[in-house]
Amino acid sequence: MNNLKPTQREVKVILASIGLKEPFKIWNDKRVNGGRMKLWNFQMSIGDMSRMRVMLQQLFPNLSEDLTVERYRTSTVVKWKNEEILPSQRHDW
Repeated sequence: MNNLKPTQREVKVILASIGLKEPFKIWNDKRVNGGRMKLWNFQMSIGDMSRMRVMLQQLFPNLSEDLTVERYRTSTVVKWKNEEILPSQRHDW
């Protein structure tokens, strides 16, 4: 249970509960250490981003300290850090 991470499904449910329409495009960006989900061309107010962060923290308590919701240009981004180390990140050989 500790390795659960946010998915597009949870983000869409949270947006619906806040009363916002879902964005045209959402995708998971795995190029960062951890996880990042971009809501493309979808700007949220500061209050809505705060509500989304609180709801995500309740759903994923293992990520609560590392979970952020922020703006990047014209998009909204949900970020979190993975605790697990990927084989490509190991340097013990």
